[in-house]
Amino acid sequence: MTYCTPKAVQEQILKRKLAASGCAVSWNTDRPDAVTRRPALPDDLQLHLLGYVRDASSVLALEIASKAVLSLRRSPSRHKEHEQIWVGFLRARFPREAPALLSLGDNERRLGFPPRANARGLYEAFCTKERAVTNIDTVDLEVDDDASEELAFIARVGRFAGLVSWTEIEYHGRERPLLRWQPKSSEAPIGVLELDDVAEDATIEEVTGDRLRQELHVIDLRTMNCATLFSRIPTSIGLLGTYRRAICETHAAGFFMHDERVGFGQQLTTRLQHALDDGTCVCCLIEPILLLREVMPDCSSYNLALADFILNPFDWPVSTIVQSPEDVCGFMAEVIRQTHSLGVCVGKLL
Repeated sequence: MTYCTPKAVQEQILKRKLAASGCAVSWNTDRPDAVTRRPALPDDLQLHLLGYVRDASSVLALEIASKAVLSLRRSPSRHKEHEQIWVGFLRARFPREAPALLSLGDNERRLGFPPRANARGLYEAFCTKERAVTNIDTVDLEVDDDASEELAFIARVGRFAGLVSWTEIEYHGRERPLLRWQPKSSEAPIGVLELDDVAEDATIEEVTGDRLRQELHVIDLRTMNCATLFSRIPTSIGLLGTYRRAICETHAAGFFMHDERVGFGQQLTTRLQHALDDGTCVCCLIEPILLLREVMPDCSSYNLALADFILNPFDWPVSTIVQSPEDVCGFMAEVIRQTHSLGVCVGKLL
């Protein structure tokens, strides 16, 4: 009589042998006889790999698999170590935007407190960002005096990025608020641009490539949701002065809140004019403008001097165009909310 060891017992014996040899085992349910060997990764290596994953769901899976990260996350007394780990992940995944994003929590980190905009939340926000919808449904906007502190705007120009702040300048003969990012002159070298070619037969994209591509992202710090308002290459470049400066203008981006069945575009049409006049549409217009400064006369090498985002650049004289920082932030918070309610969820980190 021949005794046969049950299959389940055989599997357990094989698992123990493989584990003793330093391998973990996963079983293929479609092919029960197939066993896949994979090395058991040390925790420090798993932490290193977290910096290279491309989506939030993968981060969560690796985080759960790492006992080191879980122990840090569950220990309130070790929040500094946990924060520093995610600072590293954020810098590895978003090297251009990370310094600007992390500056949102610098004060709290400096004082030793957990930052409101922590690195893990910022990583999640940027991993799950959506392209903003330009036509949203009408709602009662929640606007208060602190609205401008609840949203963070991140600008990117080519390979550089920075935190955008509110300021006021004279534009078209009157003072108006706008969003501005002004890097230090040596921190954003664009390089050599043959801008004279643009005036001849070359397009701006052919001359500059993506070096002048402008993006504007906005994060709601209450929900840690993020939306990309636009990503565009300038449509015109003009040279100013003997010590040359270049002005780069781009088509304005329009966002409209209404209940009509057909959406609006950025051009002023008769239908849009009527909707703005009678209050059935509320609009926010943003025009990006870049100022480049030549490093030395006649060298054709430029630095980024500043990036401005002008509100209501066409001076449409209607009250239903939002322009103040509080109104714009309240409007954009609703754009973010409706964008994420309509978009495909990538998977939030728990």
